Amino acid sequence: MKKMIKIISIIIIIIFIFSLIIIGAVAGMYTYIAGKNIGDPDSGSYMVPITIEAEINGNSVKYKVIYEGSEFVFTGTKHRNKLEGRYSKNSFARMELPGPPASLTKKVIEPCNTITNTTAPAYKIVHSVNSKDDGVYRKYKGMYIVALGSYYSKTMGDKFIIEFLQPDGSTKKIKAVIGDQKADAHTDPKHQYQKYDHSVVEFITAKGTERKVSATHEKVNSDFGTIKSISKYQKVDIKFSGKIENGKVKFTGTVNGERFEADGSLKNGKVSATGYVGSNFGSKKGTGEFIYPLPRTYTITSPFGYRGIDGRRHFHSGIDFGAPYGTDILASDSGTIITLGWDSTGYGKHVVIDHGNNKFTLYAHASKLTTSPGKKVKKGEKIAEVGSTGWSTGPHLHFEIRVGANAFNNAVNPAPYLGL
Repeated sequence: MKKMIKIISIIIIIIFIFSLIIIGAVAGMYTYIAGKNIGDPDSGSYMVPITIEAEINGNSVKYKVIYEGSEFVFTGTKHRNKLEGRYSKNSFARMELPGPPASLTKKVIEPCNTITNTTAPAYKIVHSVNSKDDGVYRKYKGMYIVALGSYYSKTMGDKFIIEFLQPDGSTKKIKAVIGDQKADAHTDPKHQYQKYDHSVVEFITAKGTERKVSATHEKVNSDFGTIKSISKYQKVDIKFSGKIENGKVKFTGTVNGERFEADGSLKNGKVSATGYVGSNFGSKKGTGEFIYPLPRTYTITSPFGYRGIDGRRHFHSGIDFGAPYGTDILASDSGTIITLGWDSTGYGKHVVIDHGNNKFTLYAHASKLTTSPGKKVKKGEKIAEVGSTGWSTGPHLHFEIRVGANAFNNAVNPAPYLGL
């Protein structure tokens, strides 16, 4: 009997130890997966919007594809109810904007140090007969010389277009040429980072101006502003096919090898379709009814519409809710996460959800993002936490509803949708 009890006790102990091992393994697996940062919200991962517009004339089709701020115009064909399009040539293609730790609202453009390495491509460009001083700047064949980091070393001298955001909301574009490389050791949060290798964007200033660093900083920033986009002259390859059925058009294709889908309509020989480029495309459609995007009601600190800031009228494209730091932000309707990360135009850490039927919601200034790109979320599901990132003076949620397209100009007053 005693021997039986002893055996049973040993079996119970073994089962208990084995259970602890299983629990530890599961917890360890969860920690491992969480540590992998799958769909890391701070990575700036995007499902990039794409628009296809077309005019059909017999069997010929004139296309305009809008992708990452660039327009590509070309011709294609129509055969019965099928459309075909292909564009492949060198063109300016917008590069992905960086995320943290770059501080895009501060002095992100800074003068480059004097180049002394005579074997460096930068030195050869700066000291060539085509390079000359232009005020506090250095130019090469009429293009500003900037430093774009070691990622671009193989394309030293290639043309770029850099677009800057101005204080009044307008933009300014310049032509630029690569003239220097900066190591990671030279980077800090004041610089503009590229996603690829965290390289820096810096103007190369005229001889002597680097000695007056503060004054040169102020001059460069006042003349140009905050970087909004960088476009590179490179080969762009777009190919797709579309199917027409009952006045609707569905496109499938690739942009530089990345798949996309776009849905639209055909009316009077004209096609208009929108979609997203990325490994996760498509949208879980919402209910069409929006709920309050926070766990409880908070004070509206800034309503939708025009408001005065620094003596000027500015359009406020959403509603600001003055919720405490760390408050859960909830999906106002079911849909698919299409944008997640850092925005350089003021939103800071933000999320955009596609609810289908050309309706989108945006949640800005978050302190933490708790979802992932391409994820299908349910109405009321937590997607972020309230913060004060981007252009913000305190913790709050900036909430937008966009109807017709995912664009700033398509923002509508959220108050009626939320019953406010």
